[in-house]
Amino acid sequence: MWNYIFHDKNIVVSHSRDEVPNQTEFKLHTHSNAEILYIVSGKGVFHIEGKRYEFKSGDILITRPIEAHYLEIKPTEPYERIVISFHPDLFNSFDSEGYLLRPFFDRKSGHLNKYRMSDFEEDTYQKLIFSMVNHCDNERINIISNLMPLLNLINSAFGKLSQKNSGESSIEYEIIKYINNNISQNINLDKICSKYYISTSQLCRRFKKVTGSTVGDYITTKRLLLSRKLLSIGEKPVAVYKKCGFNNYSTFYRAYIKYFGHSPKSDKNFSDEKLNS
Repeated sequence: MWNYIFHDKNIVVSHSRDEVPNQTEFKLHTHSNAEILYIVSGKGVFHIEGKRYEFKSGDILITRPIEAHYLEIKPTEPYERIVISFHPDLFNSFDSEGYLLRPFFDRKSGHLNKYRMSDFEEDTYQKLIFSMVNHCDNERINIISNLMPLLNLINSAFGKLSQKNSGESSIEYEIIKYINNNISQNINLDKICSKYYISTSQLCRRFKKVTGSTVGDYITTKRLLLSRKLLSIGEKPVAVYKKCGFNNYSTFYRAYIKYFGHSPKSDKNFSDEKLNS
């Protein structure tokens, strides 16, 4: 149920609540924008690029563009959240160094995605978030004027958390990192199993557990998001499919339509985000 929604070219903000959350609605996905998810109520686990984050009321989870994640929700408790999705270039005119975006980009994929109430000195971050979902005369200005100080608070918390030891990486995380770093190459199960000395059955079972997806579906999703990013900056579909690791154009074309609902040539909605966090 939507309590609030605002949508324009660079920003999407929503406030919604599911009295009985349906797990099938929270599958593995990625976004083309940066995203802030604030948990109003509900319990569960967010899986982000192989890392596991238990969450509760008051927590913030952030993801950068193309950072794959899915939600494992507790169905017996209402799930209420506020989602703030914005294009990374939104503040370029006065933050050309990307200072406000450090928590999104100055970290390893899947690391430092969660911020708890104790990571902030006071509850100002919550007031800013709730102020963003109030109806007013100029909702876009209201959202931006609250988003900037919110990003600054998250940035301060990120600075403190990044100094702590994040612990050793799991083999699942190392495999995901390998896939992301070689997404345009010819990646397959045999190569991954050989590189990490793991059987196919072990790989498939462990990968599914941490990502909620098969290895093949994960690779295809990441390739499609990369292709959409390249298309958004003017590259041609016939050139993009090779750069994104597809063997031929017809395979790329079919996969693109299946995932996005339209062909690569007709894709004019790059800024639109799926609000399924």
